[in-house]
Amino acid sequence: MVEKIDQALIDRTDLMIEIPLPSVHVLIKIMTKCVDELVRKNILVFDPGFGNENGLTKLQSEKLQEISAKANSIKISGRSIKKLPILACLGEFDIPFKIDKFLTNLEKQVDLFKM
Repeated sequence: MVEKIDQALIDRTDLMIEIPLPSVHVLIKIMTKCVDELVRKNILVFDPGFGNENGLTKLQSEKLQEISAKANSIKISGRSIKKLPILACLGEFDIPFKIDKFLTNLEKQVDLFKM
């Protein structure tokens, strides 16, 4: 992105720090926190009686890891990744809706992402 900035502006900077894109592990944490918040706001629901400490089943956790890895491979920034869960909820009229539907929508949003 630095190459897109005007050289005159770069020459006037005292300090330039490059912040790398988040790793897959960080993306998983960001997405898990987003899921937790959507559950707290009663937008998403988990299947009762299933899941681990954060409510996700093993299969759902693996799906979230897969989505995070895909987001990392196409270089989605941390700022952009935080918008995708909300985009994944758009168009759902039966609120709250299940986490499996959300994960499907989230994967579609990652697939549609353009920098």
